[in-house]
Amino acid sequence: MESTTNNYIMGNCLPLDLNDIKDSHVIPVHTKDNSALISQAQFIDVTKDLIRDIGYKSVSLPDIRVSHPIKGRIPDAIHKSTMDLLPHEETLYYERMIFLYKINDVQQLINGNNLSLIIGGVKAYNLDNFNKDHSGMQNFKVFIGFQVQVCSNLCVWSDGSVIDIKVNNIDSLSFEINKLISDYSVKTTADSISRINDYYIDENQFAHLIGRCRMYHHLPISDRSDIIDLEITDTQINNVVKHYYHDNHFGVDNGKIDLWSLYNLFTHATKSSYIDKYVDRNKNASILIQDLVEHIEGTNRSFFLN
Repeated sequence: MESTTNNYIMGNCLPLDLNDIKDSHVIPVHTKDNSALISQAQFIDVTKDLIRDIGYKSVSLPDIRVSHPIKGRIPDAIHKSTMDLLPHEETLYYERMIFLYKINDVQQLINGNNLSLIIGGVKAYNLDNFNKDHSGMQNFKVFIGFQVQVCSNLCVWSDGSVIDIKVNNIDSLSFEINKLISDYSVKTTADSISRINDYYIDENQFAHLIGRCRMYHHLPISDRSDIIDLEITDTQINNVVKHYYHDNHFGVDNGKIDLWSLYNLFTHATKSSYIDKYVDRNKNASILIQDLVEHIEGTNRSFFLN
């Protein structure tokens, strides 16, 4: 197993090989007609095929993490005690799965940090209604962005880099993934990420930001209407503060921190999220940093620095 310091996500999950999923995991079905849902392996494979169809040549093996195991047994073993179960009598699948492919053809250097393009997805069966037939919609999330190689943080940036998909067949899923990848502008995203390296906040502003982040979750709902949503938890905010002082790559420097480094502190903190929340919180970090940029530029007043 890899060192957890280099994992892109660490929240209650395990690394898994694609062949294990294909060979060992049962596939959930719709209860009304016993039709199989789109499997996690199919999701991973169709994404790989689309990446290659677009023309990327140097693509890593899928980096897969799973959580929330759903265990069962075959009917013939229903009356056996747990200790007497044989391996072939046990069934297993994981309720939640996240994967990504690293595209080594596309790399960027930002503030001395090497970034590789990544494309991936999230499948969480807990979001699906199994009490349907084959026409029932199934939920998927697909994302595209960059990975910071020094720390494996994901830079899921801009509204167009993550989509939630509801489909009921593999062809529709393939179409939606292809559309996201085809519409994504690598240059625009790289330029946006690089630009935040030019902006700084001092220690007082950082303290104000952290205080406002902690206040946000306790504000009356009516007071949040003009404020961007903050999905990052108090525990994760505490982690940002810890690494502000102790992170050798992205911590405070001479009383200031640039927004690129601050963004990486937030994306590092979101690694503790569950799989089905991780990408949303990672994207939320980019929205927060964009909000701070607009405040510094004077184009918008941010609650978090105001």
